Amino acid sequence: QNLYEGLGFLKREDLRKIHSSTLKILEETGVRVDEENALKILGDAGATVDSKLRIVKVPQSLIEELVKKARKCVRLCGRNPKYDLTLGDGKVHIMTSSTGIKVLDMDTGEVRQSTKKDVENSARLADALENFHIYSIMVDALDCPEEIMGLEEVDAMFNNTEKHIDTGALETDDTRDEIRMAAAVAGGFEELRKRPIIDFMQTPVSPLIQDRGNTEAILECAKREVPLIVLNMAQAGGTSPVTVAGVLSLTNAEVLSGMLIAYLANPNVPLIYGTSSIVLNMRSLSGPSLFGLVEGDLIAMGAGQLAKYYGFPSLVNASLDGWSELECKAVTAMLPSLAGADILYDGGLIEDAKTL
Repeated sequence: QNLYEGLGFLKREDLRKIHSSTLKILEETGVRVDEENALKILGDAGATVDSKLRIVKVPQSLIEELVKKARKCVRLCGRNPKYDLTLGDGKVHIMTSSTGIKVLDMDTGEVRQSTKKDVENSARLADALENFHIYSIMVDALDCPEEIMGLEEVDAMFNNTEKHIDTGALETDDTRDEIRMAAAVAGGFEELRKRPIIDFMQTPVSPLIQDRGNTEAILECAKREVPLIVLNMAQAGGTSPVTVAGVLSLTNAEVLSGMLIAYLANPNVPLIYGTSSIVLNMRSLSGPSLFGLVEGDLIAMGAGQLAKYYGFPSLVNASLDGWSELECKAVTAMLPSLAGADILYDGGLIEDAKTL
């Protein structure tokens, strides 16, 4: 159970200040949007658009409309109804980590490039594990042609788990085709809308960029009313400010602007507030980012609290990867749960979330 009421390190006044900072970022600095249709949608809604620089300055009124009117009750369904989830019902759900590129081979003991067979095997494993409720593509099918790799991965997932699946895409065509596959499994687009067995996780580029590929996917999800997670992946001290409050303000601006694009395209699209922000390793800029730090836990907690402040269901990074001690994992997972997160993300990979 998540225990948002009364738990969490940010007080109501702190949340209000971060919200105010977010509005200032969106109104004065703006967000770069690299997709023409999204620029038009935002401009028609009242945002100030610099077509040459692709900078959009978002008025407070649009964010207030998003928070007040956007659909917030999100149901995630499995192929088997016993795996259906309702976000916001007070329960915490666990999602696997995603997009690893290597596998520690159980037969040879060696680390190798991941394949479609590994997607199939990991989906089957997650299907059998009761502690995982949502399967995200744990590793990429790197043995498949790049042009159809996403479709091959969705095929592997649907054929090996009955649980809800999470994916992502970087172009209109890829998103459309993956949604078509989900509709074929669900029994048609209307059945998919009623019982969404797939969601898409789309990530802005920090700092403050809604890139073309992710934005195309956002618009396609909005068109079909497929659940959409807008997930920030900023690095504290790298692509975002180093302080927790600064990271949360930037994260909030990126997530809300992505959600706003989807909402303006179709107010009925189910939206999930997401963050997987981590801390830059300043001792070795070429080395891995730092998972499991208390600062990362505070960012995850704060993001969960912000989502609840607005009324959105949330997904946060729980840093469940790696060989770290079990008690550290337990605390890392517990803190965002206590702050009100609906989905804890990032379980099952090691080596900086690269290896299964």
